[in-house]
Amino acid sequence: MKRVKNRIHTNRHKHEHQ
Repeated sequence: MKRVKNRIHTNRHKHEHQ
């Protein structure tokens, strides 16, 4: 579960950068 949370966090950051 901890790894899944990390993936979602990165996805959100990538979207903001775009």
